[in-house]
Amino acid sequence: MIGVRDAIIEADVTENQIRNDGLLRSTARINGERVRLSFVHPAAGPLQYPCDTYNDWRDNLRGIVKTLSAQRAMERYGAVRQHQQYRGWAALPSPVELPTSG
Repeated sequence: MIGVRDAIIEADVTENQIRNDGLLRSTARINGERVRLSFVHPAAGPLQYPCDTYNDWRDNLRGIVKTLSAQRAMERYGAVRQHQQYRGWAALPSPVELPTSG
């Protein structure tokens, strides 16, 4: 929906559970609850969405999906413009060193 062509979903699996084409075997078992979605947004650049909030990887993946859906809704309903919701902390200035007294 946001124009991403190649998204990568990362999960904790052993190497023998991955096929030669990079996809999981049908018999693969996810070893933990952590997942991460990574992709390059056409306007905002590289983005990553890690999630380990829940006890099951499926729930964490659903959390990422719901987050993306909410971010899309922000622009759709006019609350943000030009993909601001995907920029995250990029707008924060670099830390400035304060002068020391003495």
